[in-house]
Amino acid sequence: MTALDESLLVEAGPGSGKTAVMAGRIVMLLAAGVEPKKIAAITFTELAASQLAERVVLFLEEVIDGRVRPDLTAALPDGPTLAQSENLRNAHAALDQLTATTIHGFCQRLIKPYPIEAHIDPGARIIDPTEVELVFQDILDQWLRERLSGEPEDDDLLAELILAEPARTLKLITEAGVFLKKNRTAAAPPSPPFAGAVAPFREAVDAFHAFLSEAGCSEPGTEDIVAGFEELADHFDAAIAKPSEARQLSGILFSPRPRAYIKSQDKFATYKKKGKWQAAAKGTGLSKAEGERLNGQATLLYEDCCAAHDEIKAPTAGRVLERLVQELREPLQRYQAYKTTAALLDFDDLLQAARDLLQKHEPVRRALGEHYAHVLVDEFQD
Repeated sequence: MTALDESLLVEAGPGSGKTAVMAGRIVMLLAAGVEPKKIAAITFTELAASQLAERVVLFLEEVIDGRVRPDLTAALPDGPTLAQSENLRNAHAALDQLTATTIHGFCQRLIKPYPIEAHIDPGARIIDPTEVELVFQDILDQWLRERLSGEPEDDDLLAELILAEPARTLKLITEAGVFLKKNRTAAAPPSPPFAGAVAPFREAVDAFHAFLSEAGCSEPGTEDIVAGFEELADHFDAAIAKPSEARQLSGILFSPRPRAYIKSQDKFATYKKKGKWQAAAKGTGLSKAEGERLNGQATLLYEDCCAAHDEIKAPTAGRVLERLVQELREPLQRYQAYKTTAALLDFDDLLQAARDLLQKHEPVRRALGEHYAHVLVDEFQD
């Protein structure tokens, strides 16, 4: 609260007094003669902003009245000086010029005097997140209906995914669309080839099957797992043999769930068959040590199959995402066009416009830098 000429990061746990320190720092800036209009205090919510402003007023009025609360004793151990008291009285008369707002509110204040430079309609209305969600979903639904009407093309990934898994595909499209709406420069990274990853999985499954054939004893649980892997390998082989990339991707992405999956978490279970292998070995006259050896070998082969399976799924999902991102550019452009026509701005527009304004216009950046001499941010992670 006293190192007023330094930029500081305060990191501490919940309830430790960070916001009180922030309010105290503002009071100390005012006591040092900084004009209220030169200070911006940014918080995450409107409620937090109003509470911070109220706390600043409370702290300031108490100091003016000669009462220094514990939050401020470290900064004012002997109370305010005559000069500080005079500065605080002057600041109190102009305290309505202090900026205490959310990040979106702050961005709106930055761009409002510069509509031309920020490329926004001066009379644009801010729409809240609920309205944004409804508008964007309507545009996305309309685009989907148009996109899926008529006969699909030969390599129509969207049609293939909808045909295979309608609910999961619609969920995927919505999630990807919402993400791209909020992250407008995002792009899917190029994915490695997926077709070549099928053969290693088949090889891993065949090796597991061969091990069971030569084990000298039978462990039914493992045999069931290997049977499931073989069914999956057959499915992947059939998918890769399809005539278009869209059908290949759909077949691999929405493949049957392997029996080894933990269904609730969508990942493979840990292979735990040591006792089963020991019992199987004992039942055929083999030693306990041999059962342990068979379990160790089976564990490695199982893990090889799981890893090879993931090596198929990862590039497949990457390629699907890569193509869906390209598809979703159109509804995103429609959404932006709708807002422009209707003179609307969403919260993301405020952030993007403020960033672009400051990055691209040196005179504006210089003017705002001179206006706001001190910027304090509460809840920095938000």
